[in-house]
Amino acid sequence: MRRFVFILSLALLIALAANVAYSEEKIILNTISGPDPAGVMAKEHALFEKLTGIKVNVTTVPYGREQRTKLVAAFMAGGTAYDMYVIDCVEVPEYVEAGWALDVTPWITPEMKEDILPFA
Repeated sequence: MRRFVFILSLALLIALAANVAYSEEKIILNTISGPDPAGVMAKEHALFEKLTGIKVNVTTVPYGREQRTKLVAAFMAGGTAYDMYVIDCVEVPEYVEAGWALDVTPWITPEMKEDILPFA
């Protein structure tokens, strides 16, 4: 019986240590966007990392269709290169139909809605 308790305790300690090590891994989110010459988004990403511990890696592409081209190519390849992205409202139906966009409505609080344009 003692041997069983010792082995069980050892297994629990290993599991807890693995969980602590896993939880200490840095979470990194990847996004894609156009240039940020004023540094507005860079400041937001830095604040987000400070508040959550989650780092945001940004792939910067020129203005125009290059972002859409890279997103569609990544999604068509079945990849998960980008965890989050901003798209034009005219692209939303295409992305939703293809399964590339997740409805975030359940996570939008009434306070957040105050800062969102009504059509969005």
